[in-house]
Amino acid sequence: MPALTKAQKKLALAAEESFNRTYALQFGEGRWQQSLYPALTAPTRYAAVANRFAVADLDKVFPLEQAAKVQVIAFPGMTEPCDSTSLKSYQWDVSEAEATFPPPERDLLSGLMTHWNLDAASLLAVHILDPKPGDRVFDMCAAPGGKSVALSQVLRPDGYDSASPTLGGGCLHSNEVNVGRNKRLTANLQSYLPDAFFKTGEVKVLRLDGTEPFSVQTLPLGPGGYDKVLLDAPCSSERHVIHAHVKAKQGGRIADEMASWRPSALAGVFSTLHAR
Repeated sequence: MPALTKAQKKLALAAEESFNRTYALQFGEGRWQQSLYPALTAPTRYAAVANRFAVADLDKVFPLEQAAKVQVIAFPGMTEPCDSTSLKSYQWDVSEAEATFPPPERDLLSGLMTHWNLDAASLLAVHILDPKPGDRVFDMCAAPGGKSVALSQVLRPDGYDSASPTLGGGCLHSNEVNVGRNKRLTANLQSYLPDAFFKTGEVKVLRLDGTEPFSVQTLPLGPGGYDKVLLDAPCSSERHVIHAHVKAKQGGRIADEMASWRPSALAGVFSTLHAR
């Protein structure tokens, strides 16, 4: 691969400096350089959430040689990671930290998918929200549905009982304003959650625009009707940009993600957050 020209090197340096300067101003120079940036360059850790409505755990999903390298995720503050009310979530041990999990399968008995694969960091938001059985939960930017599936596991930790096909007074309302993503969210949740939850209305898929002030009036439970709200706001993908940049830099290239990055990307995200 040909070496970078002077003009390309100048472009790469300017893009990198603009990127770091923007976030240093936003979060503070010391915090960005010493804490946030190093964390964003760290390898991605992948996780799998077992779907209690289909399988008790993932022992039957992983081949025997893989199962030995899988460990239950112990979230901060958890004294018993295998507690029956906690998320049944798994990650690889350090030797295969960045490996992805086998794709989910459809359980023959329940007809539902066995597990959901996602970035382990996404599960931290669910853990911090700390939903409890009986809580009324609103997942505001829910597509494609991984966090909603994780939330459902905690709202009904004992799995599905045909004799009591409800969430026991709680509910999970998942929202996505984009039409295409909303359809995908609906299809995914229907593949993971018992049909009875949809029939009772305890699980709903909504298509509201959270940036519009009147949207709160149209919520099924109205203003203040939810115990917990999860907002995984539109992401400016800093980690993706940084990972692409580091990899390209090692090969003497410019990552398109870094070269095309502009401070306006961050401004758009924060304007959306302020509107909400």
